[in-house]
Amino acid sequence: MTILQLCPKPLFDPLDGGKIAMRASAEGIQNTGHEVVQWMISTPRHPWPASIPSDYPFKVFNHFTDTRVKVWSAFLNLFSKESYNLIRFRDASLLSKQVEWLKENNVDLIQAESIFTLTHIQELRAKTKVPIYLRAHNVEFLIWKRMAEQCRNPLKRAYLNLLSKRLKSEEITICNACNGMSVMSEIDAALFREAGVRVPITVVGIATNLIPSQQISSLEKKQLFHLGAMDWLPNREGVDWFIRQVWPDIHAALPDWILVLAGKEIPASYSNLQHHNIHVKPAQDAAVFMQNEGIMIVPLLSGSGIRVKIIEGMALGKVIITTSTGLEGIPAQSGVHILIANEPADFLRIIKDLIAFPQLAQTISENALTFADEHFRSEPLSQKLLHFYTSNS
Repeated sequence: MTILQLCPKPLFDPLDGGKIAMRASAEGIQNTGHEVVQWMISTPRHPWPASIPSDYPFKVFNHFTDTRVKVWSAFLNLFSKESYNLIRFRDASLLSKQVEWLKENNVDLIQAESIFTLTHIQELRAKTKVPIYLRAHNVEFLIWKRMAEQCRNPLKRAYLNLLSKRLKSEEITICNACNGMSVMSEIDAALFREAGVRVPITVVGIATNLIPSQQISSLEKKQLFHLGAMDWLPNREGVDWFIRQVWPDIHAALPDWILVLAGKEIPASYSNLQHHNIHVKPAQDAAVFMQNEGIMIVPLLSGSGIRVKIIEGMALGKVIITTSTGLEGIPAQSGVHILIANEPADFLRIIKDLIAFPQLAQTISENALTFADEHFRSEPLSQKLLHFYTSNS
């Protein structure tokens, strides 16, 4: 079987959770004996690299789409009913090239990674009989709804709610135009069904084959760390909240501890916080970086789907402190496999508990490793996804 994978951005950066999830899916499918061909959309935010790694295992096509926010078009969009989030990805030349390629090449199905690769789905369905399946990493409209709920500015909150409402309408339309869809968690499946999705849905989580190369005590470095792309708004929102509301009390109570921040597009302002024991570090490889750092934090307040970094962190045996939102879609138990902190005081209390009872950190680490091995290994997840495709095509 040959699968065409549509990706909303290039996948060569090893730090971006979404890219890691898309590549892991492709590798899992290819390892079962099928062929994967990738069409990637490069954008001003996610440009095409100067060169592709020589060992990259897939045949790749690239198309540039200008997704920049344009003030005048954004203003005019207020008077329409279309989602501005999706309009920016509509590209007639991309559609034309993909249709021509599909005519000349034998493809058994299309695996679209997010609704942003299917902004022309009605036209695509009219011009090809190839089954189309959506792999939804998030419930996109929910991200904007939750951001609106967190927003204190009434005008901005109203605008975010408008974006969420319009995006929801078009997101559900795209989902229902597919042959079926896979989601990352039962929570997302329920949300899509409640919103009006009627096509078959399966739940297939994110795979990882990471294996820890060494065991470093999470307490040894007296350090918290966050690794994530800051161009994803929920990450930026969560880290800003942690710096403002959580870290001051931790810094006051534990002045020899540091907070390390790493990832794509780290704001310049973060580099000016060293006097608060906040340090920005480079991270060329997510797994190597996480392996060598201390306690991992994922302070998400909004967002949807499953956090790839939590899955990878658990596979590496990291002690992770996250919020209930961060843990959504991952059936791990707080206090057993991972630690939950929803209020600023919770983070400090948990860290003090870990310091007072070092065996707790060791137990969480060992349980996280076992949990990841049971739930997130590549082969069974790939087999489940492929069975879903063959059963519904």
